Amino acid sequence: MAVVSGRKRALLVGVSYKGDPSRELTGAAEDVKSMCDLLHDRFHFPKKFIHMLTEDLGAEDPLKAPTRENILREMRWLVEGCGAGDSLVFHFSGHGRQRLDDNGDEVDGQDEELCPVDYKESGNILDDDINDAIVKPLTQGVKLHAIIDTCHSGTMLDLPYLCRLNRYGVDFFIYV
Repeated sequence: MAVVSGRKRALLVGVSYKGDPSRELTGAAEDVKSMCDLLHDRFHFPKKFIHMLTEDLGAEDPLKAPTRENILREMRWLVEGCGAGDSLVFHFSGHGRQRLDDNGDEVDGQDEELCPVDYKESGNILDDDINDAIVKPLTQGVKLHAIIDTCHSGTMLDLPYLCRLNRYGVDFFIYV
């Protein structure tokens, strides 16, 4: 990331799905802690502007649990009042999935979804909702860095372009 002159904010979400043996992940909360340390120590993000949601934090404060409602609320916080020169980071470690596109806006016919901890009760977070929450509100000059550590994350933000990387660099870059 380049040197940033504006405000810095980050939303870091790690979902381990504790108590769900078929879905449980062991490293999601650690990913969040490591990303927090990196953003603070290397990129000088103020700790008070790094919001983290994990099951462990949620046990102490329900507003810090990685529920669907909390994730969407924190996404709105992430982009609220942003302006040119600001740098935003959205990080999600957890499960992702695909389902058939129901509104015809996907070139590949598939919608991508993030799976919050309460996915069974509240449902997943659709890529269309993610785009509405953290992409569409951005004004010119705001940088959003999104790190999505899930299966099926390739078009999770529904951007108008797609860039795939391999170990040698850019594999392809297309507008969709």
